[in-house]
Amino acid sequence: MGATQNKMADGEEEDKETVMATPAAPASPPGPLGSFRSIAMFAYQPGGPYPSHCGYCHSADERFCVEGLFSDKMSVHDFQYLVDRGFQRSGKFVYLPANKLTCCPQYVLRLDCSTFHISKEQRRAIRKMNEYLLNGRKEEEEGERSDTKGTEINDQNEEMEGLPSEGATVSTPLKPKKVVKPGAGADPNLPRCKKAKERRREAKEKKQAKKNPPQPLKPAPPTAKPNPTHVEDLLTLPDAEKCKHKLRKSLLCVNPVNDEFLDTYQQSYEVFRKFQMIIHKEPPEKCEQQHFDQFCIDSPLVQEEGPPGSDIKYGSYHQQYWIDDNLVMVGVVDILPSGVLCNYLYYDPYYRFIFPGVYSALCEISMNQTLYQRVPDLRYYYIGYYVHDCPKMNYKRKYDSCYLLCPITHRYVPLEICRKKLDSAKYCRFSDEGAEVERGGEGELGEVLIASDFGEFGYIKYSLIRDRMEGKLDDLVRSYVGIVGKDLAQTMILKIVGL
Repeated sequence: MGATQNKMADGEEEDKETVMATPAAPASPPGPLGSFRSIAMFAYQPGGPYPSHCGYCHSADERFCVEGLFSDKMSVHDFQYLVDRGFQRSGKFVYLPANKLTCCPQYVLRLDCSTFHISKEQRRAIRKMNEYLLNGRKEEEEGERSDTKGTEINDQNEEMEGLPSEGATVSTPLKPKKVVKPGAGADPNLPRCKKAKERRREAKEKKQAKKNPPQPLKPAPPTAKPNPTHVEDLLTLPDAEKCKHKLRKSLLCVNPVNDEFLDTYQQSYEVFRKFQMIIHKEPPEKCEQQHFDQFCIDSPLVQEEGPPGSDIKYGSYHQQYWIDDNLVMVGVVDILPSGVLCNYLYYDPYYRFIFPGVYSALCEISMNQTLYQRVPDLRYYYIGYYVHDCPKMNYKRKYDSCYLLCPITHRYVPLEICRKKLDSAKYCRFSDEGAEVERGGEGELGEVLIASDFGEFGYIKYSLIRDRMEGKLDDLVRSYVGIVGKDLAQTMILKIVGL
């Protein structure tokens, strides 16, 4: 199981005009220190990150590498800072792909909700859901009607076999042609003789063309893009009271859990189990409640109040979609200071005909747009990782206003520009502006806070035991500062594991 959302959509890729945009500024330092510090449990890995099996290319060689840390408690501001450095999370494991080493480099992909324009294929997903809600119409039923119609046409073709088709000429006995003797009549190999009137008209046109040569066509002025799409307007049904099925959405916090979430826990787990076993072909022993809790419910993010004057609360949530009394799908999302981050989606395979991946993504974009109207900082929808050579990622290219995070400068660059560079190299620099972000060095180690049985100490005080570790502590702290950044390493508390 990966932390990337599994949302597939059919259809060919739409042609898009490459849009040049100024790269966004790199990630800002973590927010102001609140009532607690984030805790990072970092394990020592001699020789670098351990390779494992890749779920993207399924290569026989274990070349998939990630670096990461576990956390029981993390501020949403600290996690936002890590996301804008290339991190994602799976449960309480916050990880960063080692893109220089891994077989399939992964790049953070985010969508600008303020300029998003919906595509025809995405409109079709909304239409399919609305048709089902209005009259219970399913895609399979349409396919059955199409197959029946095709059978009737084939039967008619068999009955009409041997008859001339429409537009065909019916052969009739021809009268014998008159044979023209050589030298008598016009030569068929020469052009036909033009009348004097035609010759005068052609001569006049040539004369006018010499006097007034044709002017080159001026390029048409660029057409302005239409206004951004407000997805909620498309999701809302005009006659909701007349619907055959009722859709209800619930946003439930998972840290801490509330009573409504506990009441729906078993139903949510059953949907997860069916999804993993049918869609991902997972064996039953990997779909137990323990795996469900660790992967979909456990979160290090502590719920925090949003900006002053708003009713928004940052944290980890489950977005549940109910049709009548049936739980159809669940989106695992985080609401962060810059927008909504999608971690995972699981759904009941029976409802696959409503395009659950596309529909849930559009609902999350709609939620993000609503938050953006109240708090302008919540502007972006994070769609997980993008892997350029993985066919499963093709659907992410079809979303408008997408940007990839440059792994060198930590600036966001339009996806169209990045794709051209990724065609030449799997790992490369996207942004032509900005300096390379340093991974940290010896000068920053002294400010790292390390937890011990006797309290929290700076690295210099803690280094009293460094000699007994034969230099392992230096390597561990240096690696930790390198992946989380020197600013965050000075505010989080490091718990050392494995020494």
